[in-house]
Amino acid sequence: MIYTSELCEKVISAVLCSFNSKTTDDEKQNALKFLDDLKENQPILCSTISFELLKQTNNQPILHHFSLNLLESIIKHKWNILKVDERNLIKKQLFFIIKSTYLNQIFMNSIHIRNSLAKCLVELIKRDCFEKVNTTLDEMINMIQEITQIQDNNSTQLELILLVYRFLNEELTIYAQSIQAQRRRQILNQIQKRLNDILLCLIRISNDLLNIPEQYERLTQTCLLCMNSFLTWVEYNHFEQYELFLCELFLKFFQLNSVKLRHASFECLLSLVNKRLARRQLQQQQQQRNKRIASSPSSALNCQQEKLFLNYFLGDNTLEMFYRLLISPTVSVLF
Repeated sequence: MIYTSELCEKVISAVLCSFNSKTTDDEKQNALKFLDDLKENQPILCSTISFELLKQTNNQPILHHFSLNLLESIIKHKWNILKVDERNLIKKQLFFIIKSTYLNQIFMNSIHIRNSLAKCLVELIKRDCFEKVNTTLDEMINMIQEITQIQDNNSTQLELILLVYRFLNEELTIYAQSIQAQRRRQILNQIQKRLNDILLCLIRISNDLLNIPEQYERLTQTCLLCMNSFLTWVEYNHFEQYELFLCELFLKFFQLNSVKLRHASFECLLSLVNKRLARRQLQQQQQQRNKRIASSPSSALNCQQEKLFLNYFLGDNTLEMFYRLLISPTVSVLF
């Protein structure tokens, strides 16, 4: 079976039929059987149809959603049976969509469309993580590094990459049991190698967005949530040199009028403080084990650093009250 416009139209009809409340049960079953057989037996043909449907910007959102779900299923369940050139073709077509103007149209749709596209890329990262060079993750990192100034023509691409980072972090932490241990270690190793590049880009982009939060509210929220997804698992020493800058940056976002941005920045602040407190607790345990005295020069230096950090953090009354409750839940905030 080869790709034809007639076959593509037949797929469109089957998809619309399966979601049409006016069609009979028999018609829906026949449509679903046709689509399932095609997905099971013709993965490359299905991927070609998916990309063609994505390129047709006048299509209904349901067709974009179906195309992305179909593509994700092929990458997730059929990747190992595909030939190398077939895998490369899918990857090439997917990146063509990302780098083209089609992306802007797709991202105009509802959030589940954007999420589906990001999850396709996450699955691709998980599948080609054992490649020696030109992995999907490396290409995503290189793409975001090339975005030196946020503009309308690159904001959707940037948002997609940030979503991919966030969903990938969730796969590695919240849903870690769903990934093979060896594959998870390999992805973590890849991220660790490029972690400084990733974090520097995120900090730079967050700082740039602070000047235009109203123009790109959704992008700003995505960026903050992405940053928080790294804060939840990356070791604190990677953030330590930026901690005061980040704290001040998140506080500025927290002081904006947008409820979404206040919530996202608050999540970042909580993660940052939790990391700081966890490290401080570990230091205290090490000091106790080593029988260090509290008046040692290193301890005095740590106290000064802690005081400087808290001066930044306690600049907002709401956060100060929350912080006091965090460290001492029984203390009243009415002081």
